[in-house]
Amino acid sequence: MSQKNGLDEFNQNNRLVYMIGEIEEESVSKLIMKILHLAANDPEKDILMFISSYGGNVCDYLAVHDIMRLVPCRIATVGVGKCMSASAMLLLSGTEGLRFATPNCRLLMHQVSWEGDGTLAEMEAAGREAKKQEKLMTDIVLDHTKIKPKELIEIFSKDSYMGAADALKYGIIDCIIRKPQNLYGQLKI
Repeated sequence: MSQKNGLDEFNQNNRLVYMIGEIEEESVSKLIMKILHLAANDPEKDILMFISSYGGNVCDYLAVHDIMRLVPCRIATVGVGKCMSASAMLLLSGTEGLRFATPNCRLLMHQVSWEGDGTLAEMEAAGREAKKQEKLMTDIVLDHTKIKPKELIEIFSKDSYMGAADALKYGIIDCIIRKPQNLYGQLKI
């Protein structure tokens, strides 16, 4: 058995998926396929998603968020290293009670950003779409965390960096992993 096949088997047997690197169409399509595969194989067992990313495309994040809501499995999210921008959103999208971060994980939250060019009409249309995406992101944060609307306005007004302790205070995560039991003691894998 090759090392890659051995690792794939390990990940499948332990119900592990990863969002490492940029959140974009190719990485998201692979992640969604793995989530759907694990959910179909055993809808009663949890899935454990490790996240370390500078973020990426909002629409690609929303695709994963929607799949996480559609599968019957609980999905635990674990932030390691960095969860910035769209990947911070992915971290907070895990099943409530099963959102974790390592002690040194760094998060970044900010409002939706976009680059526009083209005709004035195209730029106006892109601006309207960015506002719709901003509303979606705001609703998700308010639904999944303890952050109050006034606090979110402040957080989204600039690049807001935070550590695991602040993420725990805001309800972005539910536990800081200091021992394996903090994570594995709560999972059905």
